[in-house]
Amino acid sequence: PKGFAYLQDIDPTIVQDIKYAQHHNFVGCPIPGYNAPIAILCEEAAYALKAVQAELKPFNLSLKVYDAYRPQDAVDFFSKWAEDPRDQTMKAEFYPSIDKANIFAEGYIAKKSSHTRGGAVD
Repeated sequence: PKGFAYLQDIDPTIVQDIKYAQHHNFVGCPIPGYNAPIAILCEEAAYALKAVQAELKPFNLSLKVYDAYRPQDAVDFFSKWAEDPRDQTMKAEFYPSIDKANIFAEGYIAKKSSHTRGGAVD
């Protein structure tokens, strides 16, 4: 949508690790709304990251961006996943000391996406 950009188009040197488009994440399957392993950000954020990346380059360092946007479809999926206490497939790796029943109360996941302004990322 207008005002958003693919991070790779703004700065392809920034490492992207979009786990929600893959099986290797805290749920153990690709998450609805993440149709490809690409970072989508508002343009302002993408250009700010590009500026930071330029400052890191002389030190042979790089930014690494995880997931970047949160479509409401994903939030809805996380809510449904959290309601099933038996599904602990990825607990040992991703949330070993967190009780899944408290994942919302402790702020690890929100019921409404705050990652997308206006919920306009499809």
